[in-house]
Amino acid sequence: MEYKQRDLVLVKFPFTDLTGFKVRPALIISNSSVNKSNDYLIMMITTQHIGDSFGIEFDNDYLTTPLKPPITKAYIYTKKLALLDKTIIHKKISALKNLSKFQNIIEQHISSITLEED
Repeated sequence: MEYKQRDLVLVKFPFTDLTGFKVRPALIISNSSVNKSNDYLIMMITTQHIGDSFGIEFDNDYLTTPLKPPITKAYIYTKKLALLDKTIIHKKISALKNLSKFQNIIEQHISSITLEED
C-alpha cells in the first residue's frame, strides 16, 4: 500500500535511546517526493497530555475516520520524529482532513529547529 502525507498509520515507533519500540499511531509528514523512496517521515501521536509546546491537540473531528476506541483528544508530538521504511508501517488507520491543522503542525515543528545564534 502507498501512504500519503497526512495519513495516520500504525507503526513500530522507536524509543529515542533505540532500546525498543512501541506500536503506536503516527502522522506521515513527508511529501510524495520522499515517500516514493519507501521512506516515510512521521510524527508520534499520543493520548498522554504533553505539558510543553510540542504537543498539538486534535480529536476525531479532524480525521477522515475516527480512531477506535473513540478518543476525546490526542496529541501530535512535533518533536518526536522518525524516518521509517515502509515495511515498519502496519496499516493506515485514518488521515488528517484539516489542511490548516496540518500547516499548524508543520509550523510548530519548524519552530523547534530554527537556527539559533550563539
